[in-house]
Amino acid sequence: MSIATGKKFAEVIDDPSDLGVLYKFNVYMIDGSEIVQRFMQNIDNYHHGKPYVDPVPLEKVFNRWPRLQRARM
Repeated sequence: MSIATGKKFAEVIDDPSDLGVLYKFNVYMIDGSEIVQRFMQNIDNYHHGKPYVDPVPLEKVFNRWPRLQRARM
């Protein structure tokens, strides 16, 4: 459903400023849906006794936070 929505939005945009929205939609909705699907497949494989160590690239959607450091005084 998210892929169909992204395709439809790409067809109807008429202003270049909408490209930013389309990019965010692609990253967080389409890639996010595929990542969740792979993660859920790992869980399903675990419960059915199948190999379940398929790495899921969560860093595509979730950025790493910078390492916090103490302030110098």
